[in-house]
Amino acid sequence: MTTKKILIVDDEEIIHKTLKKILNSASLELSSAYNGLQALEMAESEFPDLILLDINMPKMDGNEVMRELRKNPKTRSIPVIMLTGNGEVIDRVVGYELGVQDYVTKPFDVKDFKSRIECQFG
Repeated sequence: MTTKKILIVDDEEIIHKTLKKILNSASLELSSAYNGLQALEMAESEFPDLILLDINMPKMDGNEVMRELRKNPKTRSIPVIMLTGNGEVIDRVVGYELGVQDYVTKPFDVKDFKSRIECQFG
């Protein structure tokens, strides 16, 4: 099995630690970005297989990051799962309109979350 790269984008360290614990696997390479600008730089330089993206972050929110990712030919096809505390229908609709593949609301069920990630890798 080939190693898949996942970029975790969230401004909270506890989320990074939690996700790294949940996704600890030899087949996954995890990297971290703590704001939207850092996420865009890393997406272009590392070209991850999947991005887990929070909405509420400093410097640039997740929706702005999505707009920029989809504008850039190098990053436009990277699958993105929004992972956020924003659970309102309008937040989900905006996310899907911006091109996210899936939308997971915190707190989440670990088994459900893992299966959503697996779905992105076929």
